[in-house]
Amino acid sequence: MGIWKKILDHYNRWKLGHKLLCAFTLASIIPLLLIQIFAFQVNRRQMTEKIDELMVSNLTQIAERVNLNMEVYTNLLYQIYKDDQVIDNVITLTDDKESHKAVAYNQIIKE
Repeated sequence: MGIWKKILDHYNRWKLGHKLLCAFTLASIIPLLLIQIFAFQVNRRQMTEKIDELMVSNLTQIAERVNLNMEVYTNLLYQIYKDDQVIDNVITLTDDKESHKAVAYNQIIKE
């Protein structure tokens, strides 16, 4: 109890203005700060949850788009692979004859 007695003696020596300022701080500013800290923590937690949900949603949509694009490219490659005219033009491009390469290239592009 020695510490509390010293604090009380020190408080009793203060002027009235200092006592009112201390009472105002304890009665209003500290509770407001505590309420603000609590509200900040709640808002931070809610924002983090919302951001996590949005990130998962966006990543899911991106994954679906990538899978769809891969399916489209796979189908396109399969169609090219099965097209005899494209295969003949590719063989022509790999030959050493320069005269037929431009025509084969243009026909491949048209397909």
